[in-house]
Formats: sequence, C-alpha cells, structure tokens
Amino acid sequence: MTLDHQDLRDVRVGLIERARSCTSPGSLAERLMPALRGRGADVTVISPETSSHRLDRPLAVDVLVLKDGSAAALHIAAAAEAWDIPCVNGADATRLAQDKLASTAILQVAGLPVAPSRFAWLGGDSGAPDGLDASLLEFAESRVLAKAARGSQGAGLWDVAPGTLAGGRADLPAGPYLVMGWTPHDGDDLKVFVAGEWMGAIERPFPARTLADKLGRPAGIPDAVAAATRAVGDLLGLTCYGCDFVAGPAGWVLVDANAFPGFKGVPDAVDAIITVIGQAAGAPPRSGQTATPLSPATGGQR
Repeated sequence: MTLDHQDLRDVRVGLIERARSCTSPGSLAERLMPALRGRGADVTVISPETSSHRLDRPLAVDVLVLKDGSAAALHIAAAAEAWDIPCVNGADATRLAQDKLASTAILQVAGLPVAPSRFAWLGGDSGAPDGLDASLLEFAESRVLAKAARGSQGAGLWDVAPGTLAGGRADLPAGPYLVMGWTPHDGDDLKVFVAGEWMGAIERPFPARTLADKLGRPAGIPDAVAAATRAVGDLLGLTCYGCDFVAGPAGWVLVDANAFPGFKGVPDAVDAIITVIGQAAGAPPRSGQTATPLSPATGGQR
C-alpha cells in the first residue's frame, strides 16, 4: 500500500484511548479524530477498559495510535504488533518511557543533561532506620521530586520540601521511586513536543493547575534543547513524545520525558501527528490473514 501521508483515504486507524478522553474538550483525541476523518481515514476508537479481542487474528486496522498508556492498552498494542501492525508509539517504547527509573538511567548513561537522580524504595518502614540511605544523603537538606517508578501526568509525583525527605518518606505509598534533585531555575518549564520530524514548544509553570497554565505560551527551542530532545527519542525509541527542561545555573536540564503527551498549546501538533500516522500506515499489516472486526468503544465513536 502506497499512500500520501496527508491523504488517508481508506486507511483504517485504530486509536487506543480511554473513551472518556475521546470526548473531553481540548484533549488530544478530541482534536485528532475529526482531523483524521477529515483526511479520509476510517477511525475506530479502541477503549482498553471496555474492549476484548481475539489473539489468533489481527485487528482490522492498518495502523494503531497508542495514546493511552494503561497496562491494558499496552497489551492490546503488543498483541497487534505481533501481527506486524505498526503502532505509534510502539508498546515496548511506551513501556520503557513509563519506567522512570530505567529511562532516566538510559538517558544519564548517554550523557544527556538529566537532573541528579537516585533509585530508592520509599514508603512505610523502608530504608535505613536512623536516617537516609547513603545514596540519598546528598538530598537530605535539599528540595527533591519523588517520582513513582511508573507515574505519569502528575500522578505519583511528590514535591518534597528541603530537609523533609528523611522524615516524610514513610508517608509515601510504598514502592520504587526516582528521587530527582531540584534544579534551581528562574522562569517556567520549557515543554518540548515531538511528532516525527516536527518539534514545537511552550513555556508553562510547574505545577500547571489551570487550563491557561497547561496551554502555556509559545516558545523557541534552543539548539542544545533540540539536540537533547532528539536524542531522547532515539534512545527510547519514541516517535511522538515530550520532554521537560528547566534553565539551571549551568545550562538546560532535562527533568522529564513522556510518550504521547497531550500536545496542549501547540496547534500544529495535530497535523504533525497525522503525518507520522500516515507514514506508519505505509507499512501494511501481514497480508493473507482474516482480520478481527472491531467493536466501537462506548462513547468513543463520533
């Protein structure tokens, strides 16, 4: 199948996303679906929490878009990939990006400007009984961010005030954490979004509490930030993703990376994502097989 990535007539796109997100005003799915259909695509929402699928037949789609990052969504995407159905982003890449510990280690080993980070098991009666473990002592009097190993979209993130890590760690849900040192900086975070060859950015406060905060302000992308952002995609295997940076005393510091963020505040993102989807759909699924019909997700079809 040869196609123009801007002309998606007869291309079957499976969007893996929660049903409620598809109708949420301003969500990426709510913006993306009509744009895809406007290009002629046949879009079916695959809602992980309401769908069931056979594993011995491929889904009746030409390309999947893995927007939801839940465990169920990852299973659906991985099963489809076993049938050679292309997925944006792939299940393995999405799973790796969700693992804050593994992905941060990969980025640090590669020499990217990641904020100082440590692995720690926090919560309950974990850790050294008389204080912090040796690896965390340098953070004892500092402000830090404690990120649950698989937290996302602000869930599983704790902003720990200076001098409170030792006493407050027991209040956290028990589990593995990425403990990241706070980088002193002026101004807001720089959020960089990538969809294939396209890149855009906004500045926005942390934490972003209002819709205006989340939309942010259009921003330029310094060369060093652009290079680091491209490297994140290469290292984690991502095509559509986002990176958060702050301007520290010694330069730009990478503080987070996520697969398929919401792309809020960057109007050109939808067209760029459609380009990526069209390019991925140029690699058709295995031929000669009977496809499993898809049932529309409740509330997801429009």
